[in-house]
Amino acid sequence: MHKNYIILVHNNPDQLVRLVNKLNDKYSSFFIHVDKTSDISVFISKFSTYSNVKFITKREIGTWGGIGIVKATLNAIGEILENSENDGHLILLSGQDYPLKNNEYINHFFSTNKEFDFIDISPIKEVFPKEWKKRVLFYKYDFSNKKGNYILVPPLFSKEILDLNSIKIIVKIFLNLKNFTFYKAFFKNLTKKRAIPKNLTLMAGGQWWSISTVTAKKIYEFSRQNNELLEYFEYSILPDEVYFQTVINHLKRSDVSIKTKSMVTYVNWERKDCMLPVTFVSSDFEELTSQDETKLFARKFDFKLDNEIFNLIDKLHNENN
Repeated sequence: MHKNYIILVHNNPDQLVRLVNKLNDKYSSFFIHVDKTSDISVFISKFSTYSNVKFITKREIGTWGGIGIVKATLNAIGEILENSENDGHLILLSGQDYPLKNNEYINHFFSTNKEFDFIDISPIKEVFPKEWKKRVLFYKYDFSNKKGNYILVPPLFSKEILDLNSIKIIVKIFLNLKNFTFYKAFFKNLTKKRAIPKNLTLMAGGQWWSISTVTAKKIYEFSRQNNELLEYFEYSILPDEVYFQTVINHLKRSDVSIKTKSMVTYVNWERKDCMLPVTFVSSDFEELTSQDETKLFARKFDFKLDNEIFNLIDKLHNENN
């Protein structure tokens, strides 16, 4: 069972090296997408001797909450289908992930679950009961690539346009009068009511998934033949938590061979009084190691914030070998 790791990164090349070294075995290939705003040469230099590490050639700008992350992932899927094994799994990770299980366990897990794709899929109204309209009915406009520098604008002829928050939106619009890129998109969509393409049912879930190469091929072909779905999400916020779930749900309707289970990456969105998702440190070791047998990876970690948590996990894996 071959593992094709897709890793999305924008910084911390040394942390990426540790992640790749940790996961590297004879059953692994790595397809790394470096954000278009980052210096890729720094990353490439770290892996000059690795024959199973490939950098995605078609790079995207991964502005937080934007469509670039979806496009980057699709680009990686395309290159994997052209260059790698067809009987394995594609595993989507970020450069700030780390495995909770050792390679032997991960290999056994995917070998005994060949027929399953691991992705969280539920109706978007259930996953984001208070936010789903803003996620898919409002327009997201970025003023820059900086995280948080955007506005969400409801369609002109919707009741939401009369909300008090519209005053804040109007102020931001006037503060960005010189932003030509924003205004070009804003006036293009001003009177358009958002319509979900082909009457698809919008689904949602965590961004991180592991899917078979067979399913990946079906997703990739659907995406190439239905570009209007990507265009729809061009102005949506956080489409990476909706796009793939929506496509797989649509494919499952007519393809009984696609079987899904929950995602295999553990992320803590529940902790209070901290920035979410939680960035794990040494004091979180017990929380991480107490996750059930289906959680193979976790995010997120910061090499510069706490290096010891990596050592603790590695020590545990060595003891279990």
